[in-house]
Amino acid sequence: MGVVNTRNPNLVNFLQSNRAWQEDVGNITAYYLVKSQSGTILAFFALRCGEVFQNVDEELVKEAKSFRQNINKLRNTSLDEEEKRKILIQVSSAFREGWTEELADYYLKKSKRRHRDAVIDTNKDNHQVAKAFSAVEITLFCNNEADGVKEEWESMELPYSRGITIFWEVMIQKIKEVVNLVGCEYLYLFAADDDADGTLVNYYKTKLQFETPVKLGSNKPSFDYGCFFLCQRVNVLLRHQIEFYNNYNVDVGGAV
Repeated sequence: MGVVNTRNPNLVNFLQSNRAWQEDVGNITAYYLVKSQSGTILAFFALRCGEVFQNVDEELVKEAKSFRQNINKLRNTSLDEEEKRKILIQVSSAFREGWTEELADYYLKKSKRRHRDAVIDTNKDNHQVAKAFSAVEITLFCNNEADGVKEEWESMELPYSRGITIFWEVMIQKIKEVVNLVGCEYLYLFAADDDADGTLVNYYKTKLQFETPVKLGSNKPSFDYGCFFLCQRVNVLLRHQIEFYNNYNVDVGGAV
């Protein structure tokens, strides 16, 4: 029985190409076929190492600089009362927003180090970020829609859909194997969602517990242009896997 997916025929073509095989044996991307106990291919997915990062927030640096300047001005005894009153209002507002001298100095110190690094580092392809997080990327995840597969799955009478079951039972199990070997904080993907109502993105959020992060991102290759970045902490996903097992504990077979 072959592999079919009408939503992503290009991914199926790629999976069956020599390039996918070369990527797998070349340790570029790991491809998995999830089979039933009868040998039917139920779904397929692929994983590779990646990175999630938080960009430098220039607005925070500006706020830190302004806060530090105002604090220094208040220590100037030559200020007239009206100017002092205006600065006190600004400083009081900053305090309410959580600013402290220590926090402002921290951001300013980081900013100086970043500018110094830009002078020292001759490799202009290095991208400065505020923080970097170890991660694994899901490069593809599709059900097999070949004739008879859906019927075989339904005959198993399992409580959850194929995608949900395979994600928590098989894919997250692979992520557990990864974190037992190396540090991995995030699992992420670029969702190719062409639906106006965001069906695929909503599926990943509501069923698989992914999120659209506010200040996190990753390098997006040309293959993923037009796709939506989603991610989640691995530890959060592992907790959700426990919840999944508490409600349902069926062995659906291994990943081949």
